[in-house]
Amino acid sequence: MKIEKKQKLIASVLLFLLMSQVCEVPLSFASSIFSADSIDSSASTVSSIDGQLPKPSEPIIHWGIVAILVDDELMNNPTEYEGLTAQVIAAGNKQVPPADWSAVLNSKTLAERVRRYGLDVQGVRPFTRSIIIKVKKNETVPNIANALERLYLEGDHQNTRIGTTTGLLPLNLGVGSTPIPANETSKLTGVVLIGNVPLPVVNKNGNRFVSLLPYTDFEEKAYVYDSKSNDYLPNKNSISSQPEVWNGVIKPPAKGEEGNKLLAEYFDKNYLFHCATTSCQAASQFYKAFTKKMLYADFLNEFKQMSKNGFANYLRYLKYWEDITYNRWSKFLGQTAMQESLDKNAAADSGGLEGLQPNDYDPDMD
Repeated sequence: MKIEKKQKLIASVLLFLLMSQVCEVPLSFASSIFSADSIDSSASTVSSIDGQLPKPSEPIIHWGIVAILVDDELMNNPTEYEGLTAQVIAAGNKQVPPADWSAVLNSKTLAERVRRYGLDVQGVRPFTRSIIIKVKKNETVPNIANALERLYLEGDHQNTRIGTTTGLLPLNLGVGSTPIPANETSKLTGVVLIGNVPLPVVNKNGNRFVSLLPYTDFEEKAYVYDSKSNDYLPNKNSISSQPEVWNGVIKPPAKGEEGNKLLAEYFDKNYLFHCATTSCQAASQFYKAFTKKMLYADFLNEFKQMSKNGFANYLRYLKYWEDITYNRWSKFLGQTAMQESLDKNAAADSGGLEGLQPNDYDPDMD
């Protein structure tokens, strides 16, 4: 009887090992089941450390990075600007005297105001950290684009550099001032340009114009840098490109000290808009509520940038809009419109519409 029990036990072990190999279970794991520890009934069925049950893996925190690129001269400017601190703002019967402004707006230099702006960005956007990167005026656009692309692909490792610049200025807000821990990741989500930061210029079929796509488009890029021509040219392999991060440009309409004063006022107003502390309630109420909206349109510059062929087609549409609306179609209308299209587009290509202004259109001239 003892021999039969041993044979059954050996047969069971061999059968188990055979099934383990068929099911691709590692032999070491299978053998561990029959180890001395597994036979010991006093051993715990759940592994533990120092008598404690293992903790579930902690979730990984993902941070969005907002890169604030600032003109190097602006950040190094030691001049203190009044901004809104010397103004008396009145709305109806309410007034905020300069004393109240200065108690809230304690940032004096432009660099201090930029840092405060970076803190506001972190405060209003959850799981976001701001980094300020000083950029020299003569820095190359490819260097800036490459640094931003690294932030998008690799995240913030506190070693971001742009060419010969001094690099980023970490913000003191608990986050953003220390390297990201191993259980946290980061990725560029926004770009803000302040001051005279070099802007990319793309070349599309011989037409050169400013575009921020090299700073915001990193996957299936619409434009790629060509070292031979020193231009950003259309990417022939791109099918549906789009920016992966949002962008903003803060640049005053004036140069020199006048522009710096405008920047100081803007950053003060921006801070009051986001300020939620008790000390700034009286001052911030003038910048938190807007009862009216304003439409701003620069028709003169828009017309200069308008396609001449497109404008000619628009004028032709105005001429025949009534026939189109009431479906008065005929082959004669089609032939006439086609001939006019060829004639006017040829005139536009040769400069025949060069002197035409938006208000020059007369519906009776056709």
